[in-house]
Amino acid sequence: MPFQSSLDLLPNTSIARFARVRFPVHRPVTGTRSGDHRSPHTGSSTEFAQHREYSPGDEPKSIDWRAFGKTDRYYVKQYSDDTNLRAFILLDCSASMGYSDQESRDHHRSAFSKLDYARRLAAMIAWILVRQGDAVSLIVFDDQIRLNLPMLSTTAHLHQILRTLSEVQAQRSSNCTAVMHEVAGQISNRGLVIVISDFLDELTQFSGALHHLRHHNHEIIVFQTLASDELSFPFRHTARFRDLEELIEEQHIDPAAIRQEYLRQINSHLSELQMACNLAEADFARFTTDLPLDDALADYFALRMMG
Repeated sequence: MPFQSSLDLLPNTSIARFARVRFPVHRPVTGTRSGDHRSPHTGSSTEFAQHREYSPGDEPKSIDWRAFGKTDRYYVKQYSDDTNLRAFILLDCSASMGYSDQESRDHHRSAFSKLDYARRLAAMIAWILVRQGDAVSLIVFDDQIRLNLPMLSTTAHLHQILRTLSEVQAQRSSNCTAVMHEVAGQISNRGLVIVISDFLDELTQFSGALHHLRHHNHEIIVFQTLASDELSFPFRHTARFRDLEELIEEQHIDPAAIRQEYLRQINSHLSELQMACNLAEADFARFTTDLPLDDALADYFALRMMG
């Protein structure tokens, strides 16, 4: 279902489901003000500042049991060296992200493209981060950065992110590796870098881009968004195929003639992507557009909190 407005990106059911979820961060971060995440800086600033209510994802050892005894509610102590997170969300809006599963098209349903799925994922993450007081920057790219929203943590900024996401169109070719290198060269303070893409472009230099980000001590999350067709290649009849990112003529192809080789190549590509993320200690998750986003995201958070 194509999004008609920014309101479609955050359904009430999703807001209710993730209202108490906090985005777990595994590495120390450097922010600009007091927040809920561990700072790499220690010293005289480790004095108690205030309490806040315990949320899923907080470490149990941080609970103030004396406060619990008085109020019968769980509270976490905050210290003045805690910092807010600086999160960079990189969203791929290249032409291949406009693909939607064949089944949706064949049944004349509103096509839910990879970009539709990816921008709702970006919206949910931005909403969770801003709600918990963290700063977010949205970077939209294809073969280069097309839009770069500033690093802010206000509700007005969140609304700007949602408006931007609702207006993004899938077009042009992709060069995720070059964009990641460019972003790594622009940001110095350690933070969280989230890359959302189908990652179907060339991976030869992708590992180097991940290590460039890790060199600056950023925590990296790679979200791959695919259509289920791309994993199973369910086509049965001769059809016209074309590359969404290359200006080449459509080709009539018998799917049975290429299915085995296609599946071999796509599985090899996916393994290469997974290995690159593992070697760079980047968190990796793959979502497919046939699965409800809320369920997929809830499962991811559950695994991340265990990690």
